[in-house]
Order: sequence, then C-alpha cells, then structure tokens
Amino acid sequence: MNWFDRLTGRSTLDESIKSFANKGDGAVSPKKVDDMSGEGIENLAGSYGLVGLGSFNTFYDSNINKAFKNEQDRIRSYREMAEAPEIADVIEDSINESTMENDDGNILNFVITDGDISSNKNITETLIKEFNDLFYKKLDINNKIPDFMRSYMVDGRVFYERIIKESSPSLGIFNIKKLPAETMDYLYDRMTGKVIKYFQYLKGEHNITSATSLAQAEIDKDVIVFNPEQIGFIDYGQYGQTRKHILGYLEKAKVPYNQLKLLETSVIIYRIVRSPERLVFKIDTGNMPKDKAFKFVEKIKTRFTKKQSYNPSSGKLTQEPEILCIRKNTEIPLLDGRYLTLENIINEHNEGKENWVYSINQNTLKIEPGKIINAKITRENEKLIRIWLTNDNYIDTTYDHKFCVWKDDTKTGIIEVEAQNLTTEMDLVENV
Repeated sequence: MNWFDRLTGRSTLDESIKSFANKGDGAVSPKKVDDMSGEGIENLAGSYGLVGLGSFNTFYDSNINKAFKNEQDRIRSYREMAEAPEIADVIEDSINESTMENDDGNILNFVITDGDISSNKNITETLIKEFNDLFYKKLDINNKIPDFMRSYMVDGRVFYERIIKESSPSLGIFNIKKLPAETMDYLYDRMTGKVIKYFQYLKGEHNITSATSLAQAEIDKDVIVFNPEQIGFIDYGQYGQTRKHILGYLEKAKVPYNQLKLLETSVIIYRIVRSPERLVFKIDTGNMPKDKAFKFVEKIKTRFTKKQSYNPSSGKLTQEPEILCIRKNTEIPLLDGRYLTLENIINEHNEGKENWVYSINQNTLKIEPGKIINAKITRENEKLIRIWLTNDNYIDTTYDHKFCVWKDDTKTGIIEVEAQNLTTEMDLVENV
C-alpha cells in the first residue's frame, strides 16, 4: 500500500466496495440511487485528505519559498532582503572583512610567487609599477572595491565595463564602470560555457535567447551589445536550472527571511486586534420606563463611541466634529460672492469673522447655507490625492476626505465615500 492509499484510505474503501459487489442488483434503480442523499463514493475517494495538503503547498510556494519569474525579480527580491537589519549586518561585516586595507592603506596586494621572476629585480620592479599604476592610479580600486563587493553579496553578480580610449588603444584599460545587474544579460555557448555576447537593456524585458534574436538586438536602439572582452563578469558560482539562473549569496536566507516577515506581520495583526481595551459599564437607569431606559443607554454609548479628533494646538484628544483636509490653496465659494482660498478662510476665522458657504442637507437633499464653525490647519506633510471633476477642475485632498455622492441613479439618497474609494461611475452631489 503506497503513501497515497494510506493518506486517502482508498484501498480500504475499494475493499468495502468489492464486498458489496452483485448484492441487491435491481433492487434500486440507478435514477433512485442518484437522488439519494449522501456524498457519493467517487467524490469521497477523490478529495478526502488532499485539500489541506494542496492549500499548504500553494501557500508555501507563494509566500515562503517563492519562485522568481526572472532574474530581475530575483535581484529585486535580494535587494529587499538586504534591507532587513539582521541580513544587512551580516552583509556589512562580510564587506568590511573582505576589503580590509593592508599596512600601506591598499586593499589589493601584489605578490610574485615565481622564484625566477622574483629574483630578477628589474622585472619585479616593472611588474609592481604596472600593477600600482593600473589599479591605484587609473582604476582607483580602493574606492570601487567596496561597492563591487556589495553588489556581489546582494545581487550575486557583478558586471563592469573595461573602458579603453578609442583614440589611444595602446594605453590599455584606463578605467572600469560598474553596470546595473538588473539591466544586464548574456548569451553563452552551452557546449563550452563561454559567453558569446553581453547585452544591456535600456528598456523592456530580457528576450535574447538565440543567435536569431542576437541579430535583431544588434540593430535595436534599446539594446547595447558588448563583446566578451569589454565586460568583466563575476557571479556567485551557484546556478539553478541553467547557468543564467544565478543563485546569490542571499538565496539560502530566502526561506527564513520570508518566515520571519510573516511571523512579524502576524504578531502585528494580533497586537492590533487584541490591543483595544474592552470595558464593561454598568449604567443605572433607575425607575425609567423601558423605552426611555433604552434611549438613555444608547445616548451613553454614543458619547463613548463618538470619534475623537486630535487638536494639534493643545495636543489633546477632543470630541469636536472631525475636520477633513484639503490643500490650503483650494478656492471655496462663499455666499457673499467671494472665492477665498482655504488659507484665507482660516485667517478670517481666526480673526473672528463669520463666513457662510454652500452645504448639503442630507435629510432634504437640498443645497442650504452653512456657517463655518471651525477652520484650521489639521495635518501637514500628508499625502494627497487629486480628484478630477467633469468640468476639468480638480480638488487636492487627503485620501480619507469624504465626498457626498448619490446612492444610485434615482438620486433619492446620499452616501459618503472617501476620496481613495471614488470611481468614475460615481456622481458627486452638486445641486438638486
């Protein structure tokens, strides 16, 4: 009996079915059997015990050991992981250890191990001079190596271009330039493993996979084609399905990182759900009649559940009417015919001047005069959303600012919708 039979109980079920073979033939018609209540043997055997296992596998593949769509997705994921404090500390220590300077203040050290060459003073001095001239004078390697190592540790690969002056190629390499790993790709010979061409994509996705697409890439303005000698390429040395699927230094941290992230998220959700205090109040209604007692209790409940607002001037929580935010340069029409910006309205309100605006009576659905009872700056440096109107005007407001819209096409009711939830199908209440 294999593991699937043990998991589903199929063998035991099949034996039970066989024991009823040829018993009661014709006693019940097939139509009546179909009409009988019950799950049915074939349904039970086909699904029992598999739902939970499949759901877990889907969750594991989607959130914990997530597969990457392409190498750009892999690099982005590695960079996100590198921002985690625990992983960032390890990467920083690795970079510092691998780029330590020697007594001369240099990261690289040139050593001649060949006895015959090291015994020749002229050759030794020439080699050391060429080494220092290339790496420290031309390439400034001390300042570039830490950045190269960071890309190697995070992205799992480093691409750099060897720059040669076209006017003086005999001078050799005079500089190197690191290229963004997410824009780079290459085509290699599957038999020898040698790289045929390197590519840099200025826009679009990586799509060069054969000699045919290579010919198209050489005339594409959005693709830069490099010869193998132009590019230096260092990878981590571990691969997935093909050599182009590079498993970086952070690949082994992927599963524990995702597990830790999910655990932290679940803890935050748990604390948010469990954090509010749940208080029990005993409200004495005395000898009130039942209907008055209910109204009194509802009044007390409303007093405690009324939304509090923050007063930035006093630093206290109050139960004043909630004031929502729009940009302070927004012009608002007043009943006296003026159009004042919100900032000017606030200034006049602080000076004690009384202003009236157009307001909506949600009971009568009519536009009525409304007195400005409060005007002040509530939130600064807040993200805003722009709401475009059909007359090509717009309003810049906070995401939670509420707008009155018609409930349906009959225009017999009004609902309040936050700015972030408005859609083009909704009809703002302007006039009735």
